[in-house]
Amino acid sequence: MQDITLHPGELYRVLMKRVLQKTIINPLLRGYERGESFNKDSIHFPDSLKYSTLIKQRTIYGGGGIMPDLFIPADTTGYSEFYSKLLRRGVILDFVNDYFDSNRKELESRFGSFEIFNNEFDFEPEVADSLIKYALSKGLDYSDKEYEKSKKQIASYVKALIGRSLFDSEVFHRVLNESDDRVFEAAIKYVTGENTSLL
Repeated sequence: MQDITLHPGELYRVLMKRVLQKTIINPLLRGYERGESFNKDSIHFPDSLKYSTLIKQRTIYGGGGIMPDLFIPADTTGYSEFYSKLLRRGVILDFVNDYFDSNRKELESRFGSFEIFNNEFDFEPEVADSLIKYALSKGLDYSDKEYEKSKKQIASYVKALIGRSLFDSEVFHRVLNESDDRVFEAAIKYVTGENTSLL
């Protein structure tokens, strides 16, 4: 067996990629493949974990499972096989890590705060082209049609990862959770009690 010496930054990236893959991505993909993101009936909890709360007799489950009162299936209009492979194989994550390492000083000087970053960062065509070339070098199949379908999601994910590298992991979630989706906005109003017309 040959010894491999990694620079501390490279070692960190390898370890973080493994942690993300094992703890977040793999469980999400398993649920996605079982249809849990699209159909409430695909989510199953063993009866042995079922418990009723004392006051309102609401059903909860031991072992970390919850079932939302209002199920909203995942919006897949922007998903394509190309985007799915970019995520599953960690291509976007690797690309952004390399991009950030190469452009750290410029990014830090341009975006001194989250507000500036959020308002001014743009997924420039040159960066998109570099990502596509990187994906091709990793053996992914590419089609303009699939890329165009997922362009908004890809841009958002790249922005979220760069934001996390510039600031912190909270920025990652803030960027990804921004939405102009009317269904999402209606759900928020329902949950907060502003609009009960969904009852």
